[in-house]
Amino acid sequence: MVSSNGRSLGWLLLLPVFMALIYLKSPGNYDSNHKPIITQSSSSPVKIIDNSARAEEYESLGLTNSPSIEIELPNNMRKTIHGRFLHITDMHPDFFYKESTSIGTACHSGHGNASFYGDAMMGCDSPYALVKETLDWIEANLKDKIDFVIWTGDNVRHDNDRAYPRTEDQIFDVNENISSLMTLKFKGEDSLDPRAFQVPLVPSLGNNDVYPHNLFALGPTLQSRLLYRTWSSYIPQDQAHVFEKTACFLSEVIPGKLAVLSINTLYLFKSNPLVDNCDKKKQPGYTLFVWLGYTLKELRRRGMKVWLSGHVPPVPKNFDITCYRKYILWLYEYRDIIIGGVYGHMNLDHFVPLDAVAAYQSLKKDTPMPGFQDLVSAFQELDEDDEDGYISLTELYSAFGIDDSHGAAAAKLSSELHALGASPGSNKVSYMDTVNDIFYSSVISSSQGVSQESDKKNNKKDKKKKNKKKKKKEYNDGTRYSVIHVAGSVIPTFNPAFRVWEYNVTNFAEEAANIHTASFEPWDDFFYGLERKIDAIVGSEEDEYTQEYLEIFSLRNGFGAKSDKSLPPKMPSGTGLGPAFVPQTFTPTKFSQFYLDLEAVNSGKKEFRYEVEYTSESEPYSMKSLLANDWVELARELAKKKKAWNTYLHRTFVSTNYEEIRA
Repeated sequence: MVSSNGRSLGWLLLLPVFMALIYLKSPGNYDSNHKPIITQSSSSPVKIIDNSARAEEYESLGLTNSPSIEIELPNNMRKTIHGRFLHITDMHPDFFYKESTSIGTACHSGHGNASFYGDAMMGCDSPYALVKETLDWIEANLKDKIDFVIWTGDNVRHDNDRAYPRTEDQIFDVNENISSLMTLKFKGEDSLDPRAFQVPLVPSLGNNDVYPHNLFALGPTLQSRLLYRTWSSYIPQDQAHVFEKTACFLSEVIPGKLAVLSINTLYLFKSNPLVDNCDKKKQPGYTLFVWLGYTLKELRRRGMKVWLSGHVPPVPKNFDITCYRKYILWLYEYRDIIIGGVYGHMNLDHFVPLDAVAAYQSLKKDTPMPGFQDLVSAFQELDEDDEDGYISLTELYSAFGIDDSHGAAAAKLSSELHALGASPGSNKVSYMDTVNDIFYSSVISSSQGVSQESDKKNNKKDKKKKNKKKKKKEYNDGTRYSVIHVAGSVIPTFNPAFRVWEYNVTNFAEEAANIHTASFEPWDDFFYGLERKIDAIVGSEEDEYTQEYLEIFSLRNGFGAKSDKSLPPKMPSGTGLGPAFVPQTFTPTKFSQFYLDLEAVNSGKKEFRYEVEYTSESEPYSMKSLLANDWVELARELAKKKKAWNTYLHRTFVSTNYEEIRA
């Protein structure tokens, strides 16, 4: 029978074949023999992918061999969740680099020993071959095992050779070149949609990605518009106007569940001549915190979790003190949704615990402006006269040898950066010793303080009888510290490095079902409103001194003060803690640190391949989990145990022995 019904029946008989072919095209569903592994029917909205046949491959990469989860997104596309992401930073490709040239000329000319892939600690930027083959290796070995890439900037060479000065056109061209290369490596196959990525990319702006270096004004400007054009495939179109103003954006790496914020840290960076502080409304940092506040509030409303990312890490060496303390306050008050923060710039593999008590105490003592007091008074752990065992932010800045006045710090850091370029310099061990002395040695274990509300109530009467105030040095309810992570870099300041983070997706198969059922207005509605809110708050024609006078006048005359939108509201009472503090979906569980043994690769003793330098489970300080307080305990261990500290320092400098050479 060759009727139309017969033809329909024929198509129905062939349908399973077509469905199988379509599934075979989907990425990430193959065993070591490139055969698909499926444990549930193809009609299910969620599929569990068994990776056990690839156990040896995962083990060689220091990764946990766990099942992947394929989910159906609201747009009917499918996405495979592996529970991992890549953080890569500071590639600094130098298209003028030449092998066998002089290191004294930044490896641009003359005769010398510059190696093909570059040399650790010698001061030259990355040969393009190093950048290209690094991304080739990642594509071949990690692309099908990660969910997204956080890429924290500095994609242009340093301005370290007067014979080859950087130009604005060169900077724009190199940014486009590296963005095109990243797109090529991680974009979805056979898709005409420029924003369809197999592995989403979340870039952020580096201080060498702009002209001149460090200087970046509040937008919209020519630079911010050109940057949007370069990154338009990574930034949702509904955020175009907000991005052109702030150079910040939100990326839903798992729609409806997990986001990454790309934060333009140049608006907080001391070495940006346009940054004086983050307290005045005309300052770019003030606008950034307004954007951050509304965006975090919306993510909380939607029940999403978020990673923060940016180029310049929030540490005293980099941030103006007014920006530094506000950054810490936002981390603390949104500890229910913020998982952590990853940054680049410093080329040193290390972590820093940021103290909410210190930030609130600094706000209380140093800020006379109205609108701050309500927030400070709500932070009940501050005692009026208690200073024992407490390091103020001003003392913290002094410990790093930093004058917290803007002009002195900006000039000093800018000149250092220009002089050193890619060179590690001679003071990195001293910097890390200060990190140990100030950050690690002073952290308070949550077991030392009051960790349960009931304990506070039970001990209240005893404390009154003893007539003693609770000391801040004894206080840590388990959430006092937020932890930020500074990454090793691709540029051979030390050995090239990057990190793969793993996170908990054990229950994600069940949780993914409500991706379709959650009903929120489209993101474009939110960002359309956000643009106008930012303009209304920071776009007043009045100068900052008039605004300050009007606020003080209103407060003194009983009219009340407007809330400061650059400061966070208190976390709502009864809100549960997030993945950084309590094990749950998206809690970090492990990391693997990769590095390239440059000397061995350049000499031909090893082929070009990244190796596992160490994992979070490596001795002598094996971490069985990566909650915030696990990092606090590690900080305490590093401050007390010489063997652990020496190993940590060796890893900070990416196995180059810099700590021995420059000690």
